[in-house]
Amino acid sequence: MALWDLANADCIVVMGSNMAENHPVAFRFVTEAQQRGAIVAHVDPRFTRTSAIADIHAPIRSGTDIAFLGGIIRYILANDLWFRDFALAYTNIATIIEAGYRDAEDNAGVFSGFDEKNARPMGRATRGTRGIELRQDDYVVSVCAVSAEDKERMLSVSEQGYGKQTPITTYRLQSRGGKGVINMKTTDKTGKVVAVFPVEDESEIMIITQQGKLIRIEANDIRKTGRSAQGVRLIKTDAGDKVTSASLVEAAAEEETEELSTN
Repeated sequence: MALWDLANADCIVVMGSNMAENHPVAFRFVTEAQQRGAIVAHVDPRFTRTSAIADIHAPIRSGTDIAFLGGIIRYILANDLWFRDFALAYTNIATIIEAGYRDAEDNAGVFSGFDEKNARPMGRATRGTRGIELRQDDYVVSVCAVSAEDKERMLSVSEQGYGKQTPITTYRLQSRGGKGVINMKTTDKTGKVVAVFPVEDESEIMIITQQGKLIRIEANDIRKTGRSAQGVRLIKTDAGDKVTSASLVEAAAEEETEELSTN
């Protein structure tokens, strides 16, 4: 999409950038749209010149941008609030979202771990090697590195708001391309797995649902269970709502955000 098409937008989200000051030439199209009645939202922990011009300033905590943006996109798609004809004809959306796309409910909660030495280095144009042999209708939702000392705990979060943390030592090391082991007992009550990543006692987690509900919790407050447990409820989802993403948040992010907003 060409930059000047911004002038025809009804709503513009500027995320993590002081566009008004750093990109004034491009920002004039945002200003034109605003003069036509468009809503301009600035998502950034800092209050900058862009924030002052925007209709909405959302000072989210540092490290929560992916969860925040994922929730917005999910809400727009779920409520059919996007300009379909324009998006399909003038953006690259058709090459990103295709008929065979599978969402988090298709994931069966299987875990596989192998030594990185078994993943040989390859060039950019190669297809790569198989990390896990997927079962029918399953797909990968998370890839992360863990230490050889096995000190971490793996936090698993499901689409109905359930979660648990499990010591990495309970997951046996497998050969590359293995079928994996059960990571979380998924049922209709829990829904399928949405996110998995390593945490420590001091870790803080942000969880967001497709309808925009957020919760921030400490990892130390989440029950430690075995691999095949279904976990405990971390966030209560309303009817028709689901967790879309979960991510780690810096422990000092709140103080940093408050200080930047004050300045």
